[in-house]
Amino acid sequence: MKTKISDIMNPGTSKDQ
Repeated sequence: MKTKISDIMNPGTSKDQ
């Protein structure tokens, strides 16, 4: 899980997409 801050900055990068 390398999506921590990016998840809030741009939701839908790896886990949301």
